[in-house]
Amino acid sequence: MMTAFKGSLFQPATWQPCDASDFPESPYPGARPVGSWRLTPTGILHGLQHCVDGWVDRCSGEVISVADRHLVLGYGSNLSPSKLASKYRGEEVFVLRSAVVGWAAAWCNARRSQGDVVATLVPAPGHVEVHGVIAVTREQCRRP
Repeated sequence: MMTAFKGSLFQPATWQPCDASDFPESPYPGARPVGSWRLTPTGILHGLQHCVDGWVDRCSGEVISVADRHLVLGYGSNLSPSKLASKYRGEEVFVLRSAVVGWAAAWCNARRSQGDVVATLVPAPGHVEVHGVIAVTREQCRRP
């Protein structure tokens, strides 16, 4: 059974372009901008707005397609702009706001040696969580 939503899970973001370093990884899990966004090769974040043809860069007006990218559900620090900028230095990455319906993150009660926490998805009928989907190239997806 599909859950009926009242209102919008995806309110429009109104922030201006900024540097990925404006969103540090610490404290865990790190800050991130509201909405969908583009990490440019120079480390600048641009907001994205959904449109019929895919996504529009709110700064440049460029229409963005992620059709040739792999979509990876991101949780916690995996969505940190500064962490993504460091991992994909000089490359473009897209983070798209998404709703996970009928599933919930179950967090491990122990931290890894680097301080991060493992999450797994478990069935949760009627539950909705808003997270980000990271759109990466095949080569970026292969990196640890």
